[in-house]
Amino acid sequence: MSRGFFGLIYARRTESSAAVWSEKIRGVIPRADGMSECTLLVQIGAEVLRGARKSAIMADSREVMNIRQASHYLGVSPDTLYKYVGEQKIPAFKLGNRWRFKKSRLDQWMEEKSSQMEVGMKKQRAAKAAGTQ
Repeated sequence: MSRGFFGLIYARRTESSAAVWSEKIRGVIPRADGMSECTLLVQIGAEVLRGARKSAIMADSREVMNIRQASHYLGVSPDTLYKYVGEQKIPAFKLGNRWRFKKSRLDQWMEEKSSQMEVGMKKQRAAKAAGTQ
């Protein structure tokens, strides 16, 4: 839908005839007849946002990620991720000469690490409580 949006903006800037512009809009926005120009632009903007959200969701739902995507997903730098891979702290595999990460394995790894942290924190609290009594 965003391609249609930019086509409409171009048409609006290059063609002075409202009738020609209206014809171009009819193919993109249903029931465009009778709408003010401002209302049409709001409608077009909403369509662009919907398209951007869909593409963002599709990009986030990739099952296999490269270093850049995985570092962004995990919230660490690519250098830190390379370090973790070298130390075999994180699940990864090589495809050719590039490291790849399966999203499902990263999710599983994060879940395991967070549950280990919770158990460790409970043990620390129990030891601290036993030491103070």
